[in-house]
Amino acid sequence: MSEAFASSLDTKNFAIIDGYAKAVSVLSRSHTPLCSISGGSDSDIVLDVIQNVDEKKKVRYFWIDTGLEYRATKEHLDDLEKKYGIEIERIKACKPIPVCCKEYGQPFLSKYVSEQIMRLQQHGFQWEDKPLPELLEQYPNCKIALQWWCNAYYSPENGVVKMSRFSIGRNRWLKEFMMANPPDFKISNKCCEYAKKKPAKLLIQKYDADLEIIGVRKAEGGIRSASYKTCFSESKSKGCNSYRPVFWYTDSDKRAYEEFYEIRHSRCYTEYGLKRTGCVGCPYNPRVTEELEIIRKHEPKLYTAAQNIFGDSYAYTRKYRAFQKMMKKKISWITPDYYIDVDLPIVDRLSQIFTIKWMIVISRNASIIDNKKFVEHRLTHKSNLLISFTKLECRSVSPKIWKSYYRIVEEAKTFNPDIYYISLYGMPHALLFYKFFLPKDKCVAACHNVTTPQGAKWEKIAKIYTSCWLTYFKNIQVFSKGQYNKLVSLYSGKNVLMAPLALKDYGEPKEMPDKLHTYPIRFLFFGNILEYKRVDLLIEAANKLVRKGYSNFKVRIAGACQEWEKYQDLIEHPEYFELYIRRIPNEDVADLFADSHYFVMPYQDIAQSGAITVAFRYNLPTITSNIEQFKEFVTDNETGLTFESKNSDALATVMQYAIDHHVNIYRSLCDKQKEFVHREFSIESIVKKYVDYFNRL
Repeated sequence: MSEAFASSLDTKNFAIIDGYAKAVSVLSRSHTPLCSISGGSDSDIVLDVIQNVDEKKKVRYFWIDTGLEYRATKEHLDDLEKKYGIEIERIKACKPIPVCCKEYGQPFLSKYVSEQIMRLQQHGFQWEDKPLPELLEQYPNCKIALQWWCNAYYSPENGVVKMSRFSIGRNRWLKEFMMANPPDFKISNKCCEYAKKKPAKLLIQKYDADLEIIGVRKAEGGIRSASYKTCFSESKSKGCNSYRPVFWYTDSDKRAYEEFYEIRHSRCYTEYGLKRTGCVGCPYNPRVTEELEIIRKHEPKLYTAAQNIFGDSYAYTRKYRAFQKMMKKKISWITPDYYIDVDLPIVDRLSQIFTIKWMIVISRNASIIDNKKFVEHRLTHKSNLLISFTKLECRSVSPKIWKSYYRIVEEAKTFNPDIYYISLYGMPHALLFYKFFLPKDKCVAACHNVTTPQGAKWEKIAKIYTSCWLTYFKNIQVFSKGQYNKLVSLYSGKNVLMAPLALKDYGEPKEMPDKLHTYPIRFLFFGNILEYKRVDLLIEAANKLVRKGYSNFKVRIAGACQEWEKYQDLIEHPEYFELYIRRIPNEDVADLFADSHYFVMPYQDIAQSGAITVAFRYNLPTITSNIEQFKEFVTDNETGLTFESKNSDALATVMQYAIDHHVNIYRSLCDKQKEFVHREFSIESIVKKYVDYFNRL
């Protein structure tokens, strides 16, 4: 043992070293160990480990002939016996696979799926989509399988509740497929039981074994690896313990072991090019089509046998895969009420390509009725689109908020989507629920702020939250080129969708005045009034214009503000201001923009802005600070006017220029803005970016 352990130290691989140490410990406590040999690559490493630590040679080795095995595997067993000087006992299956399939049925997709379908077939199930209680009345002795079919659990105490795992929803479109194409052949998982499990149990009883050694790796994935939490399982009764020496080996650990100890695998790997051995042509293998082509080339008789045994299952699987491709991808799309106008035009058009469940989360102080009206009024396409509204009834600091988030997540999962699109970026606590309850690889996180603007509320906390958000998620959407550049520079390895915000559309205004020849000139600020947006600069600029003798203008400030008093104190001439310090109802936005001349954005910092897309929608020329984030949207004296950031004098100068030259420049600014919007913000080009991205996931 000391020599073997010393050699493991030479590998400088912790998994190998730790595996040797555990193997010594486990074998030292066993009196009659049995080791299962499959002839596969993992099994080869297990055999080598055990041989190196089994000084007393007390381990017995066995191989089960399922009735459907490679000739190359049988040859490899002979080679292993010669190499290690051992005997590998050949065990016959209780019922070979061909017999099992003929008697009970063929395997399909997975062991668990096959088991439930088998139970349904045994009770004469008619593949009906009915509520679980109703089906239980029809088939009272088929509860477990019906729960799987309905993705629900029933108990007399709690009634029907949703299942969280192992439902038919784990196999996309299977329920819809089976209702449309009921199987006309028997399906069963009995081949595994009679060809593998039962003979192994009988052998354990024969030798009164206290330890079974098997070659299962967690990195393999699948139900076998998921069934175990660690490399050793102690029997709860006086039965046989189970030990998996390579359980924690990654693929790289496995390669390291093979290279260091010069492990040579069977011709199934080295010559045929197979990735696995096991039962030949097993329908559970997702790559069975590729495997069959290899078998046909190297062992044609075995290929013919597999086709005869599993032919119905192969055909049914091909039909199911084709059905999957025909069906549209399903998306659970989660949107907070403050992003409804952003997401609506995208969801509206994507619903023609994908099946979407649009979950709209309404904040505590907002109205479900008002938001429903807005959505229903603005939607043009409603096929393939399911809409739900969830109200957050409590403050974000209340413990009850956790229940609301859990309800949102569970509703999203119930739809069994292929993709989760999450726009709940700004809601506290949400990240934890997405992290623990949703599959990360299926989630697309909409990131409206890669970096937090200076002066934003809760700036420090927001930065930490944003960092956690972007670190965790792999699939990220950003809405501007500037945000994209920041994201890829700060976070590597992300799968990024860069698609601009769709133009926010609040419908058509009641009137469209001739703004070229109408006065006073109205400068509009619209949106939540926050410190970094520098509304104070706009007020100071207006004050300076009045001092210069200008009277043919108005400044409109429209948006909610929690600290308006400090801005109110800056206003020297109230008659030049139109103030709407409140949340502007959706139905009033179009008229507000239609009746204004210029849209002013005096921001000192911003990640990206939805407000500017409203200006683009209503063809309102913009006046923006010259910060980097606006440069991809506004070119000075072409698509808008710009001024030096944080400088009220510079803003006043630009506003003065707009007033003095309004007749000469206004039409040109509008026309060039239209050209820019048509080129960069057409809904067709934006939607195409989403479609291409979602289809790649």
